[in-house]
Amino acid sequence: MASPPAPRVNVSLAKYSAYVAAVLGFAATVFIILRSTAAASDETSCNFQAFRDAFQPTGDTTCIHKFWDAQRASFPLSLTFDIVEAFGTFLTIPAVFTLCEMYGWHFVESKVMATAFAVQLGTNFLEFTVRAGERGVTDWLTGPSWNLHADQLRSITLSYIQQQGQFTWLFAMDELLLGIALLAAAVLGLSRRPGLMPAWFSWLSVVIGVIAIINFGLELGRLGAWQTLSLVAGITAAAVGFILFPIWLIAVGCYLEVYAPSDSRGAPLMDEPEGDHSGLSTSEVGLATEEPETV
Repeated sequence: MASPPAPRVNVSLAKYSAYVAAVLGFAATVFIILRSTAAASDETSCNFQAFRDAFQPTGDTTCIHKFWDAQRASFPLSLTFDIVEAFGTFLTIPAVFTLCEMYGWHFVESKVMATAFAVQLGTNFLEFTVRAGERGVTDWLTGPSWNLHADQLRSITLSYIQQQGQFTWLFAMDELLLGIALLAAAVLGLSRRPGLMPAWFSWLSVVIGVIAIINFGLELGRLGAWQTLSLVAGITAAAVGFILFPIWLIAVGCYLEVYAPSDSRGAPLMDEPEGDHSGLSTSEVGLATEEPETV
């Protein structure tokens, strides 16, 4: 009996990591939606015009104080969900790499998809560490222990806003990379290996990819029309994070659940769609199974 090749992908790990990543991404998006809704419905908070007027030399800094009070109150929970979101991004990697293995690493699109998700993971963790350090220091400096006077408070708040803007392009890359990765997945499913995944999955990849790239443009354009574009960007990001991308991840997990052997802890996946596999037969989805010898 021919021995199967050494396993290259842990299918069970990929399957369950896809499920957990979908749940964590959904939870993080729900938190963002609830936080944004609470901030918008807070009657004691200042509107944008009042906040901007507070930076005038004779302006009332009450709105700035309210801004930092809200920031300090939300910091522990925000930090927790930033960790959840980063960990969820990390858990997408096994599922994505398994999908690339099934489609075949010899396709350029597989390499593009895997690279885009890997770079997105690095960007996500960089965003988390930068924001955690930035928020920790600024929340401390604007707290009661420093007792800053009005001009100092205006200065540190403007510095905080400026620093946020410096990382706008970098942090918005999350959306661009997601769009590139999902469009590559769509090309693989619709053109390179049609039938390997359901057609609806590939078209879902197209929809998510296009929305993510649009959201990238909205993120960059928010400084020109902050209130309007922030609302539109929030809606599109919520559609992806709350509904579409979790469905995409669950579909990957279900696909592995259906077609992977029940004992496939590290089941070998075929890289090439054809060729001599030395006694191994491949199913229609590219999973290698051992063919029994005939006596």
